[in-house]
Amino acid sequence: MQYREKAALTLNYFSSAKDRAKKKTNRAALLLSTINLTRKDVFITNVVKCRPPGNRDPEPNEVDTCTELYLYKQIAIIKPKLIITLGRHSMYRFLPETFKISQVHGKPFRRKEQVYLPLYHPAAALYNGGMRQTLIDDFKRIPKVLEKV
Repeated sequence: MQYREKAALTLNYFSSAKDRAKKKTNRAALLLSTINLTRKDVFITNVVKCRPPGNRDPEPNEVDTCTELYLYKQIAIIKPKLIITLGRHSMYRFLPETFKISQVHGKPFRRKEQVYLPLYHPAAALYNGGMRQTLIDDFKRIPKVLEKV
């Protein structure tokens, strides 16, 4: 399967240093392998393309700028059938801020012609070991969601 045809576009909130990015890619590959997808089946991008100085959280105007200049254009080019948001920050770019990730993770939402699947960010499992199984279970929902879109 090629991501242009059917697969998911996953969104992180920040891009990270190359060494951390490589670790994230390896973790993503491991999670994807549990559902018989490979890294070639998905397009992974970030809402914010560069980490702000001092490792601080990006300001709302920085997020808006990256989204308008890059993210929405990437989505328009790729035309993914499913957008998987990883973590609450990327979820809020597409779904209402009244949503709580703890209540909506693993549940698909359709807005206009696009389907979104909010998931916990994989880093959450690193900080909270109890989240690991939840993250795995949510990832296992991806194939069924893809079949329906």
